[in-house]
Amino acid sequence: MRVSIPASQSATLGDIAAWLDAEVSHEAATRITGAASLASATGEEMSYYDGDRKAAGVASQTSAGLVITTKEGRSSLPAGVPAIIVSEPRLAFARALERLYPRSRPCLLYT
Repeated sequence: MRVSIPASQSATLGDIAAWLDAEVSHEAATRITGAASLASATGEEMSYYDGDRKAAGVASQTSAGLVITTKEGRSSLPAGVPAIIVSEPRLAFARALERLYPRSRPCLLYT
């Protein structure tokens, strides 16, 4: 899964951390422009890791620009990968996606 974000909707690590009321482990100015799985994420994309042991091998090889994870899950990530530590990574990832992709409101036209 790979989702691109229009440049006008991209966000910094600091923005995402603020949305989630969490701290980021690296430079807060780095910009995130999409979302992808741990296995396919690039340095400009975010992903999440919930600490599942079956995915630990993939987590240890990720090149993601940001991984939303737990304190325990952080230890499975490569040292250079920025992380936001939360108690529920999947929920936090969904919340971040909602901010990056706001739902458009229907336009009501009166005639």
